[in-house]
Amino acid sequence: MNKINKEQRSNIFKERVIPAILMTLFILIFMLLIRYSLYWSASQINNDSLYWFLICISLIIVFALAFWAFFELAKSFLKNNILAFFQASLMLLSLLLWIRMYDLFKFQRADYTISLNLLHETIIYDYIYWIILFVNVIVFMISRALDLGKQTNVIGLLRNALHFFITFLVISAFFKTFLFLNLIKSGIFYILLFVIISVAHDIGGFFGGMLFGHKFFRNKLAPTISPKKTYEGAIVGILSSIIISIIFSLSYYGGSRAYAIDNDLISLLTQGGGRTIVLIVFLVLAPIFALTGDLYFSFVKRTVEIKDFSRILRGHGGLLDRIDSITFVFFLFLILSRAL
Repeated sequence: MNKINKEQRSNIFKERVIPAILMTLFILIFMLLIRYSLYWSASQINNDSLYWFLICISLIIVFALAFWAFFELAKSFLKNNILAFFQASLMLLSLLLWIRMYDLFKFQRADYTISLNLLHETIIYDYIYWIILFVNVIVFMISRALDLGKQTNVIGLLRNALHFFITFLVISAFFKTFLFLNLIKSGIFYILLFVIISVAHDIGGFFGGMLFGHKFFRNKLAPTISPKKTYEGAIVGILSSIIISIIFSLSYYGGSRAYAIDNDLISLLTQGGGRTIVLIVFLVLAPIFALTGDLYFSFVKRTVEIKDFSRILRGHGGLLDRIDSITFVFFLFLILSRAL
């Protein structure tokens, strides 16, 4: 038994920790490059051709990732590459039309605070998006009904359609919020904060479960959805996420003073009032939403009977397998942004 434990521990850094760290570094570098192109380049590059070249490259990268995320999701539900490609293309089109409809670049480097009503700006008033999303849901239901024929379970089909709708909504909101935050002042802080919250929760939950699993709670957290998750791991993950996010926020606050940045989390917290309460609620709920996102996507995979959304990331599944918890943290921020 000890030998197995030693082997498991020796493989942790090879199979879980090192890949997670490298992937996190890649994500951070990717986000900084996108931020430079969409925000800092406007004041640091005088050449219009170079400026728009960087903008185009950044948007192409984001669109490629968005398309693949939409494709992974559609394929997992539809079991049909052609229909999945069609639905992913429609969702990507809705993203492009959203940028054009709201003239997204008018927000670039403008003195907008995080209190801008992101929820209405990105979701509620985007009627083209809602039309495309409902078309995709209808196509999904018709396709599955035709495939199953007389074996179609109407209740099950409606339930899967709801999951299909919710998951597409969360992923779309994630990419829209990511693009929007990259254009506004202090946006990079919030993007980094959301990633750190998610990563800290995942790592803390993994080690918490490994070290303390079933020592205090006999039952598993979600045995039918994610059998390996324990209450101990979830608690350690949530606490780790809160602590590390506070440390990061304080560090950013200290460094941002020299640049007269006053829209970061700590600056807004010190202003008092209702906004402070909302921000505290966000800090507490964000790790819980990260856990919820992890469990929800695991539930979706079990519903559609797949292990991973794809195999694009060797040993780590698909893109959605990596950003599951992050998307829910972004979605929470989107919900609360109206009160910020």
